[in-house]
Amino acid sequence: MLRSDPPPLAAGPRLVGTFLAWGVFVAATPGALFADGSVLLAALAVGLWGHVELRSYKGKNKWNFLAHVLGTVPGACGLMWWIVKVYPPPLLYIGLGMGVYSAAGGVLLRRVARVLPAGATPLAIALAWTAMETARSIMPLPLGLGWMRVGYHAHGWLWLAGSARLWGVAGLTFALAALGGYAAFAWRARRAALRPVSLACGLAPLALGGLFALATRPPATVDGPRLLLIQPGFPQWRKMKWDARENFAELVRQTADALAAVEARGEPPPDVVCWGESMLQVPIVLPEVLPLAADGPGVREGEPHNRADFDFYSALEREWVHARILPTLPEGTSFLTGVDVLVARGGEVRRLGGAVLYDPEGRRSQPAGKRFLVPGAETMYGLEKLGPVRSFIRRVSGYVPDLVAVERTEVLPIATRAGDSLGAAVTVCFDNAHLAPYTDPVRDGEVDFHVVVSNEAWYEESFEVDQMIAFSRIAALASGRTLVRATNSGISMAIGPDGRELGRIRDGEKDRMIAGFLALTVPVPAPGEAGRPPITGLRPWLPVLWIGVPLILALRRRRTHGNHGGDGG
Repeated sequence: MLRSDPPPLAAGPRLVGTFLAWGVFVAATPGALFADGSVLLAALAVGLWGHVELRSYKGKNKWNFLAHVLGTVPGACGLMWWIVKVYPPPLLYIGLGMGVYSAAGGVLLRRVARVLPAGATPLAIALAWTAMETARSIMPLPLGLGWMRVGYHAHGWLWLAGSARLWGVAGLTFALAALGGYAAFAWRARRAALRPVSLACGLAPLALGGLFALATRPPATVDGPRLLLIQPGFPQWRKMKWDARENFAELVRQTADALAAVEARGEPPPDVVCWGESMLQVPIVLPEVLPLAADGPGVREGEPHNRADFDFYSALEREWVHARILPTLPEGTSFLTGVDVLVARGGEVRRLGGAVLYDPEGRRSQPAGKRFLVPGAETMYGLEKLGPVRSFIRRVSGYVPDLVAVERTEVLPIATRAGDSLGAAVTVCFDNAHLAPYTDPVRDGEVDFHVVVSNEAWYEESFEVDQMIAFSRIAALASGRTLVRATNSGISMAIGPDGRELGRIRDGEKDRMIAGFLALTVPVPAPGEAGRPPITGLRPWLPVLWIGVPLILALRRRRTHGNHGGDGG
């Protein structure tokens, strides 16, 4: 007699368990329950995920994979809820996509668990979760998403987070996932959890992380440049709808007031004044786009790219920067600002979210550009080229998300009053959610510190900005360089190479959607100390390890004495 498949409702436990696991993950994220997030809740979320996937079910059920995907969607959407401030529809796609990765990780977990000893369940959970999360992070958008991986929750545990200098975010994920896996195994196996194999599989990765952190100390530092961060606190509607001249005038006033306050306190003048992302609201025209000037209204509806417009933008840049901003700065002070740059790509004039540096003589640097674009807000992966889509998006958001990206992080030269020339690796906004823009330039050349120019006004006071701080701290630790964040309305601050906060703009207890300034001296590597942390060279190769090892184990023949259960996914 043939046995029929269980009905869809039989997959209910998988749906509920996955929903709870991802719900705990949302609660763990920075800014949800705690400003820095919760390491233990993040580990518990992984442990609950592993417990659900290894639980023995009666027979196989083809609906379990779908149940896992659907159970993930609410939590994944909650983790990215700040997107609704820009455009809500991508949330569903993101939720389903993360659900597929999570469910596939569960399949991998059961395959790995069947070839390892029963007491090695914590190791199996850690390997499977880390492989799934690594695969999701290295796949290019829109097929992957590296946002808020478990390892980022370790940013508050500096004794562990420092190990990012060797094994990156994935290594931190592995250590925390093993801890969560041990909790799941202890719940399932009770006394067996005290056996040496189980203790080692669950706790050794944490101990290893602590040893890696001790073995890869950040470089000794000396005082570097003086920076003055200006945060205007503009809400996004003001930035987009108000006259750019009014916004510019307000920024110039705030800058002058901040300089006066610094002087009144008897502090030295800054070497660099920093504005956030696209706060100089006039496009920078590169010479390469001039041959592409159109004779008529432009190559795209509503986006004129004729020579008259290019001349107007260039004249406005000279008026604002050379006639208005630079004369207000102390002698010897440079000006770094986020700005849109018009570049030539594929025979068209395109827009690059970038930043430029004007030295004390008014010479403009080559632009630094954004490497990673915000999905939905800055790119729609080709859909924006369709006429109806462009018209709809323009009506909804007031602009078309068709920016271009660059392939490398630019290092801009910073001159100090002490006569030093220092290298600042400049990144923009969404780059902050990735490690490569910070480790790659340190690997490739002389980098003394990082500057992130960001906006974040879209997200108002949501926990997106708290998540960004977790990314920033790990980037500072992994690269061994101070990271400075200059934002419009997010959290403007600086984090030293040891992961400790050096200061942030506050208004009482509030640190977002406020106007203010921060003057600080940036620590830079001491002479002879500008070493490159191991992760700068290992980063491109570590995904092969984190994904390859579990896959090799999964392909081995099942151990006949295994006792892990599972339903075959």
